[in-house]
Amino acid sequence: MKHLFIILSTIMVLPALANIDAENDSPTCDESVLNASNGTANLEINWEPNVIPLRWYSGNTLLEPENNDDTCTYDGVLNRPTNPTREGYNFAGWRVRPTYDFKTINTTASGYESWAIGVMETSDYCTYAIGTGSSTEVSCTAYPEFYKELQRYEWKVRLYGGDIYGSSYCSAKSGNANDSRWDNDSSNWMATYSELESAPGDKTYCWCQATGYKPDNSNTIHGPDSSTDWGFVAIYSSVDRCAKSCSGWCVFVITRSGNLRKGMFGITQ
Repeated sequence: MKHLFIILSTIMVLPALANIDAENDSPTCDESVLNASNGTANLEINWEPNVIPLRWYSGNTLLEPENNDDTCTYDGVLNRPTNPTREGYNFAGWRVRPTYDFKTINTTASGYESWAIGVMETSDYCTYAIGTGSSTEVSCTAYPEFYKELQRYEWKVRLYGGDIYGSSYCSAKSGNANDSRWDNDSSNWMATYSELESAPGDKTYCWCQATGYKPDNSNTIHGPDSSTDWGFVAIYSSVDRCAKSCSGWCVFVITRSGNLRKGMFGITQ
């Protein structure tokens, strides 16, 4: 026991290992850094696994994370959310969606074509518009090559440079889109999902979120490389009217308002 006590005591009084910060490209070569004033100093690589943020989509609708499925530690376990369901479809699994910097999207040009799907009673309610004109109701099978990319409460706006995809949400949270149409004080008309979801009352306020972008030179829809908030566009007289028309009003306003597009794309200037 005497020898064991001596060995333990020796280990306990050893100096602590020094750490060289990963961002320090030119650490000072002295005793405070190397814990040695002469002889050999032993350096060991200190690795930390990458933590990758995750966003999950059902079509063009951003799903809210469950438990610990909003991040993935590289080489760790990937926790998937509950598999979504959609009437008339069988769930086939997940695939990776590439990202795009939404802040680089051109917001100066108005949209020139748009599609949206709402709900009237229990049926899909599809609208279509050319240019900045008002949306009109169309058969949901009239443009199958476009509406197959959308599901209920989703929308698509064709801009010069690419297509913007997104979803709509009817919330009890009020917003303020003033007469100048979405001024620079975005606190009046931008909100997070948690703010929309937790607001008490009738869900008659229409909010829109941009969730995807397909550049003209690509056939792939890209997700934003950072989180995007929701923009307020309208208030309706009833919950049913909001469910029917909110997605259509999203494209109506997004087509016209550069300020709204900037806010939804995360552009602050």
